[in-house]
Amino acid sequence: MQKNILFLLFMTTSFFAQSQITIDYGKQWNVHDYRLFEPIQISYIHEFRSDTIYNGEEYLVQYYNTDSLQIAEWIPTGWFLREDDENRIYTVYPGFGVTDEILLYDFSLNEGDTITVGIPGFECEFIVSEIDSLELLNGDFRKRLKLLPSNNSGEVNYWVQGIGSMSHLTGFPSSCYTDYPYDLLCYYEDDELLYSNPNHEPCFYVLPTVDLQSNFDLDIYPNPVRAEIFIDTDLQIENITLYNSYGSKLLNKNSHQERLDVSEFPNGVYFLEITIDDERAIRKVVIQK
Repeated sequence: MQKNILFLLFMTTSFFAQSQITIDYGKQWNVHDYRLFEPIQISYIHEFRSDTIYNGEEYLVQYYNTDSLQIAEWIPTGWFLREDDENRIYTVYPGFGVTDEILLYDFSLNEGDTITVGIPGFECEFIVSEIDSLELLNGDFRKRLKLLPSNNSGEVNYWVQGIGSMSHLTGFPSSCYTDYPYDLLCYYEDDELLYSNPNHEPCFYVLPTVDLQSNFDLDIYPNPVRAEIFIDTDLQIENITLYNSYGSKLLNKNSHQERLDVSEFPNGVYFLEITIDDERAIRKVVIQK
């Protein structure tokens, strides 16, 4: 009986620890950026999409995309990140001259501990004022640290183990010396939404700008549409997906039908993705009743 309890405890602890890894593939951070210039508000999607060896250490490479449909090209941010067995996260930023590894997070901290993070010349010292947990949308809990700038200026920051900062995975120290901090809008693991910022309604703020053309003839009508969209093509449609203006998937049909009922959706701008012979086309449609 005792062996069974110990085994169960080991398995539970191992699973919980695995779920707390922050730097890994299959994760997505949607970030809101406040700017002093146009556009004032812009959203980014961050993911790890490749790895590299730098100074003998293996890092994951962070990429970003400003297209909510993720049709546009993914661009490296320049940040390389890695995580050790103690859930300390380190980074280098060679393009900005940060060639020596610096500490970005330390989830082994206790209440009252201090930590200095940031690139050389732009460091911030934080004090861990409180440790609790954050409940995710799937019911799981993650360890959360509340950090206060030691100079009593700048923004209060929260770190959540397995996610990172509630402002920006790599940009949160900027809250010490700027007036336009970032906000984490949404966080996904393996395409599952696990966190949605209660202070923001959408997971993305900038409308997609990509109207992906195709090599096949395609006509969509009427546009604006009241209830039903017709897709005119001589080829067989494999899949139809409807997105709202923030890039959220509303409807997906693995169907050969050449019509789509959108009567349940409110007025607004939407994006229709049609797949034919593994090739995609995206068209902007307007629902207006």
